[in-house]
Amino acid sequence: MWLLKTSTFELEEFFDSSLPPYAILSHTWDIPSQEVSFVELQSANLNGRPIEKTGFTKISQFCRLAIERGYDYG
Repeated sequence: MWLLKTSTFELEEFFDSSLPPYAILSHTWDIPSQEVSFVELQSANLNGRPIEKTGFTKISQFCRLAIERGYDYG
């Protein structure tokens, strides 16, 4: 399972027994061209580039909320 590290926005892969506690947040879709895909998030982390889509706001707010509630992953 791939999880998002809430403090760094990095994707990390976990397997059965090593799965840490994680937050799940439901959301509604915005403009399709402004949503961030798994590949875009992974590529941005590998290349050190910021994501300049409005959909990234939902990701960053989710991570902030998860951190406030004590979760390192989402």
